Amino acid sequence: MRVSKSPSLRYSEQKKIAYVLSIVQEAKEKTEDVIKAAKDLKKSMMKHLFTYGPVSLEEAENIPLKETEIGLVPEEWEVVKVGEIFEKIEKNERKINVKEREIYKQITVKLYAKGVILREVTKGKKIKVKTNIV
Repeated sequence: MRVSKSPSLRYSEQKKIAYVLSIVQEAKEKTEDVIKAAKDLKKSMMKHLFTYGPVSLEEAENIPLKETEIGLVPEEWEVVKVGEIFEKIEKNERKINVKEREIYKQITVKLYAKGVILREVTKGKKIKVKTNIV
């Protein structure tokens, strides 16, 4: 058996190292607390958004709600299945050819506002890019 020697540190150096390590540990714990608080805030905001819509806390009490299969939502909202809005495209079907006479619903996605929003309903002939990659 081989015995290795390690340098011995003076007590004052050990205290300094322990102090630095405790500061790092404290910073790590505070960072974890901030991350948890941010996740909790996001969860709360998402619940508010999907219950009352994009309104302030003060306005929320004036929003008429209705009970649906997914919970409370504003009365004016319609609950639909994703399959009723979007067409499923298989992996190898990456191109969509726009037909001039067909009517298309053009949408936009707003992550921090209202989610999927209908931009306009238009005929294919008005869409400038005739082949879109999904």
